[in-house]
Amino acid sequence: MVLSKTQQKQVELEFKKFLHDQPVSHFVTLVFNEDRSVSLAHRKLRDWHARVDRALLGPKWAKREKSDRTLFFAFPEHIQTNIHYHLLVRPALTRTQIAFEEIAETAWNYLVPAGSIRVLPITRKRGVIDYVTKDIFRNFEHAVFSST
Repeated sequence: MVLSKTQQKQVELEFKKFLHDQPVSHFVTLVFNEDRSVSLAHRKLRDWHARVDRALLGPKWAKREKSDRTLFFAFPEHIQTNIHYHLLVRPALTRTQIAFEEIAETAWNYLVPAGSIRVLPITRKRGVIDYVTKDIFRNFEHAVFSST
């Protein structure tokens, strides 16, 4: 099904509203700095998610309620040349104050030594959402959303 420009704009606006209603608090960019297939990049993203949740929630992280785990929406860019992901993240709900930024960086650097990561608190949600969705129809089939 091909959407008209008007339909695309309408879908984009509704999706941005959906993202705005999500309880995300961090903007994360995960870069590989090397050639990666989309499937391998997706696997590394999944592994990063697991490592972050294990660090935040402990060894039985996978048995926790999905609503307690890290929530993210990952949007890929430049999948043919230098694939990287921009994520909107709500870290796992924990009882202690643990530095998500440090955990996220440690996990990514372990999984992708040649890569880089940037973790920032979201201060302007609308601006960040506009940025991650700027090419929403170009690579949407490769976007990854954690389940809740």
